[in-house]
Amino acid sequence: VLFRSMVSKYRQVRYEDAGINQYQWSTSRDQRVRDSHKHLQGKIFRFDQPPVTDLATGARNNPGEDFNCRCVAIPVLSTANMLEFDYADK
Repeated sequence: VLFRSMVSKYRQVRYEDAGINQYQWSTSRDQRVRDSHKHLQGKIFRFDQPPVTDLATGARNNPGEDFNCRCVAIPVLSTANMLEFDYADK
């Protein structure tokens, strides 16, 4: 559980370092996906403004951060992302 959360956070940092601030929510698309995550499938969010993932508590999480979450963030690339990234610094 902790490993998934750490991998999710690592990916987020890498994406943000590359100037990518948005992602598309992607579930595992199976019967184990929780209802509160099913409605997020395919929607676009910002890493700094995660969606509500627990309707009862109002908790907000990016994919993979919620307990036992198997969802992933698919980076959303835009021309602005590519123009802002300085390849010489990487």
